[in-house]
Amino acid sequence: MRLGMGSYAFRWQLGINSADPAPLSALEAVLEETATLGCEVLQLADIEAVDTATEADLVGLRASADALGVRLQSGSSGATVPRLRDQLRIAQALGCDLVRVVMHGPDVPDEDSAVAALAACAPDFEEAGIVLAIENHFLTPSRRMVEALHRIDSPAVGVTLDVANSIVCHEWPRETITALAPYARCVHLKDYRIEPGANGVGASILGTPLGEGATDIAGVLDAVAENSPHGNDDHLTVVLEQWSPWEGTHEATVATETHWRRRSAQAASADPRLAPREVVARG
Repeated sequence: MRLGMGSYAFRWQLGINSADPAPLSALEAVLEETATLGCEVLQLADIEAVDTATEADLVGLRASADALGVRLQSGSSGATVPRLRDQLRIAQALGCDLVRVVMHGPDVPDEDSAVAALAACAPDFEEAGIVLAIENHFLTPSRRMVEALHRIDSPAVGVTLDVANSIVCHEWPRETITALAPYARCVHLKDYRIEPGANGVGASILGTPLGEGATDIAGVLDAVAENSPHGNDDHLTVVLEQWSPWEGTHEATVATETHWRRRSAQAASADPRLAPREVVARG
C-alpha cells in the first residue's frame, strides 16, 4: 500500500469549492509538505487551478512532483463525457495512474447519466492505463455503486473507497468497506466522532484527526486487504483526508487544518503498511 495525501486535507488552504480558490502556485507548498510527511502520492481532486491550467503548467507541476518523489493523481466531481475526457487529458499531462471521480456534480441530471458517461469514456482510460475510481459520496449507497460498476463493466473502472462518507447514506463503515473493498483501487482514510446535540436532541458527525475518533485504522486496512485483490499490493493508495472545521477566520482554520493533517499523517504511518518512505530533498 502507498500512503498518500489528498487535496481535501488542504481544503481550506486551497479554497476548494470556495469563491476564492488558490492559484496553481499554491500547490508547490502542498507538494513540499506531502513529501515531508513521507507520502508517496498527492491526489488533487476538485482543484480549479488544475482544471484550468495550461499544458505547460501541468507539465511544470509534474516536474515539481517528480523532483520530490511524489506521484500525482487527479480528480473531479460530476461524471460527464466532456469532463471525463478533460480529466484524462490532465491525468496524462500529470503522469497520473488514477483519476478519482464523484458521479454527482455540475451538469449531471442523475446517476444513469453519470454511469453512461463513465461507460462511454472507460475504453479511453483503459487504453491510457489510467484507472477511473468512483468515490462513494453522500448520495450513492454501496448497493447502487456496485450496480453501476457492473453496468460499466470495465477493468479500468473501480472504486475510491471512502471510509466515512457513506454514513450519510445510512451505512456504517464496516458495511461500506465490505461491499466496496472488492472493487477498491484507492482508499480515502479519515476519522470522525458522533457527538450528541448540546440540548440532548439529535447528533452530529464531526471530523477529528486520524486516530482520535471512531475509525479503526488497522481494521480498515485489514478489511481492504482481505476483500480486495488490490488491497495488499503496491497499486492501492491510502489517501488521507479530513473534515476539519471552520474556526471563524481563514488563518485560524488553516492552522487547525495543518495541525490535524500532521497528526493524521503520524497516526497513519504508525501502521507498518503505511510506514513513511524516505523523503526526497529538493535540489
